[in-house]
Amino acid sequence: MGGVYPSTQPDIAIRSDADYLVLGEGELVLDELLAHHAAPDAVPLPSSVVSRTDPEGGNQKRHAYVKKIDELPLPARDLIPFAQYAETSQRYRVGGWPTASILTSRGCPFDCEFCSVHPVCGYQWRPRSVVKVLEEIDELTAEHRINNLEIEDDNFTLKRDRAVGILEGIIERNSRSNRPIYWAAFNGLRIDTLDEKIMATIARSNCLNIALALEHGDEEMLGIMNKKLDLAKVVEVVRLLQKFNIASTIFVLYGYPGETRKRFENAVSFYRQLKQIAPRISFAFFAAQPYSPCPAS
Repeated sequence: MGGVYPSTQPDIAIRSDADYLVLGEGELVLDELLAHHAAPDAVPLPSSVVSRTDPEGGNQKRHAYVKKIDELPLPARDLIPFAQYAETSQRYRVGGWPTASILTSRGCPFDCEFCSVHPVCGYQWRPRSVVKVLEEIDELTAEHRINNLEIEDDNFTLKRDRAVGILEGIIERNSRSNRPIYWAAFNGLRIDTLDEKIMATIARSNCLNIALALEHGDEEMLGIMNKKLDLAKVVEVVRLLQKFNIASTIFVLYGYPGETRKRFENAVSFYRQLKQIAPRISFAFFAAQPYSPCPAS
């Protein structure tokens, strides 16, 4: 078992029927785990794997992260009936086009208090090159007839020139094809990485929607969350949404520890201000959900 659940709560996850937990990223670790499984006396258990036979050993485990993600091969989508796989997506054929998700980078250097990304992908931001990303897009369009991309990065626009390079590649491909590529960023972009240049490029690149990770409309609450975001920058970016006619969903957390009635009302006033600036934007509200270890059985 790998991913968010075992990487964030291994002490609980190891009580499941899984034989092993992989903490962090598993592509390279899986090779080592298979070698250990084949010859347990000769090959040690990888340092980021927890075994059900030694659950307490998980306390000494280190999460594994792939340092050079450009060296990983493209996803082996040919090993599954991909058309059938695509049909299971909840967002299948958004706007009428077959959909696939794509990751162009991993990790996040920020430290928002509520986020689970670091146990899974770490603090170091590791981008794939523009060339490699466009190679995957070409494979998706040519081999799988996909032309609606969902960019799932936690920080797609952290380096603006790189993001612009990817989007310019999409624009160039659209200029010579009668089956244009569309894309969306439903996982959320960090607002203070956006400026007029990248927003203009987004507008030209057949973007269906970008989610913006605001989280709260009160400055004090943003400080409590360790979000490190200036609300003046948020207003600036929302004005750019309106200027370039970009559809957007803004993420908001409510019920977060430290939220008072006054802070909540300040936030609501701010959301109304944003809606007046850009009437097309929508808001996605999420109740803060704490997770705590369940008692030992």
